[in-house]
Amino acid sequence: MFIQQYPLFVTNRLAQGLPFVPNEFINNLIFGILARAANLYPGVTICGALFLGNHYHLVILPESDPSEVASFMNFFDGELAKMVKRIL
Repeated sequence: MFIQQYPLFVTNRLAQGLPFVPNEFINNLIFGILARAANLYPGVTICGALFLGNHYHLVILPESDPSEVASFMNFFDGELAKMVKRIL
């Protein structure tokens, strides 16, 4: 259940590997994908993001249509998976 103007705490984990090695290159890729997702889905506001070795945490706020959260997450996770696959 998604409620408008109520922050959502999202955690997602990779099945294997440690692709989120903190360096400038990886950070630019990750936050580039996150910025593109925010641009494509303006109804979702990103309040915070934390990427660790094999998982990440997001704090997002659905602004208008709560169903847009699913589209936002599908896009972000899909693009992130493609990036990880290319790197590995």
